Amino acid sequence: MALTDKEEEFINEAAAFLEHPSLVLKLSKIMGKPLDMLQSQLPEKAQVFLTRTVEKSLQTALKMAVSTIKKSPKDISNWTHVAHNAKVQGWAHTAGVAASGAIGGFFGLASLPLELPLSTAMILRGISSVATEWGQDINDPIVQMQCIYVFSLGTSNLGEDSSYLSSRIAFGKIMSEAAAYVGQYTAREIFSAIEKGTSSVITRFIAQVAARFEVAVTEKLLAGAIPIAGAVGGAAINAAFCDYYVRAARYHFGLLHLESLHGTPSVQKAFKLASVRA
Repeated sequence: MALTDKEEEFINEAAAFLEHPSLVLKLSKIMGKPLDMLQSQLPEKAQVFLTRTVEKSLQTALKMAVSTIKKSPKDISNWTHVAHNAKVQGWAHTAGVAASGAIGGFFGLASLPLELPLSTAMILRGISSVATEWGQDINDPIVQMQCIYVFSLGTSNLGEDSSYLSSRIAFGKIMSEAAAYVGQYTAREIFSAIEKGTSSVITRFIAQVAARFEVAVTEKLLAGAIPIAGAVGGAAINAAFCDYYVRAARYHFGLLHLESLHGTPSVQKAFKLASVRA
């Protein structure tokens, strides 16, 4: 079955968004300054602190993914209805994330160990809601790993694996291995493995996602450090941060849905053509 006009339009939108991540530009517009000029100013100790905080936040998100988010897949028979609901579904989570940013905006880096895990957890709920709207079974370990994978889609400054399809290939094996591990153990056993670092596959998966998510968090942190930010700026930054990942989830899971309907080769071929035009 050939792609419909609406489906091709969606693929074009997805290519424009996923091949040209706009998070830095979005945050820069909010704060009125180019973040690339500020990134080199982050002290080394702060960078180490940030790395640990990002990994801890993703560990918390992974715990949530395998335990507390349990929803049934939605009816996906009507493309227009599904695409609209997937767009709307994540918006409700943005307000809560914005509120946590208003608190964090007062304290900056010092508040990150409290604010980032909370924001990440809220964003994960938005991501999982979008996945469910696209008919994904959030109880399936591979879908849970796909939700965590979305956090890797926030930057384009990572060389040859920065394109969306290359990123999927790069993460494919480790996601499958992590999902297989999660499927074999109870939530309590997985929690213990995460805390103790005894599962090499989970540790590697989190580290790979964290390496990309950390770039986006650094940009977010630098935007919040600009003097005019404060509480209002912090809320706006967090809202933009959440909105970005919810949109990334919409396009990622939407493409997976189309691949299930039309086959991976035909959808990815259309995506590559759209990427050239984007």
